[in-house]
Amino acid sequence: MKSLGLIVLFLVALQTPPGASEFSGSWSLDPARSVLHPSAPRAVDLDLVDRNAQVAVEFRHGRAVDNYACTTDGKPCEQDVGGGDVYARSLRRQDGALLWSVKMTRGSDHASIEYTERWSISDKGQTLTIYQVFPGPREFIRVFARKSAGREHAK
Repeated sequence: MKSLGLIVLFLVALQTPPGASEFSGSWSLDPARSVLHPSAPRAVDLDLVDRNAQVAVEFRHGRAVDNYACTTDGKPCEQDVGGGDVYARSLRRQDGALLWSVKMTRGSDHASIEYTERWSISDKGQTLTIYQVFPGPREFIRVFARKSAGREHAK
């Protein structure tokens, strides 16, 4: 009977959603596994710091580096990213996924776009998938491979 209890406890542990900190770390885009817009950069790296109540992101592509952070409670956050304004909301689901609602406005011509993202972790914490939906609807999937575990330097 004791062994059955241990087996049930083990199976429940396997079904437990990933911890918030599983997003933390360095990630590199895998273009071969992604569905990208033709003009999207293929060399992208992310550094994520997930503190459960807030996620900080450093997004690098080419020589460009963008930093932003948002709480995960669904409250709005506004930031200047890459010469434009970003208005976002992020909400952590019970299954550990992060849902983002984003409105970006370019500084040069004030054009704006709204889109949503769903971030999830799979492959025992080694794959980050970001599913994006843009107006139209246009859907893209960015798949990232983990380069290293969490670090505390994304802003």
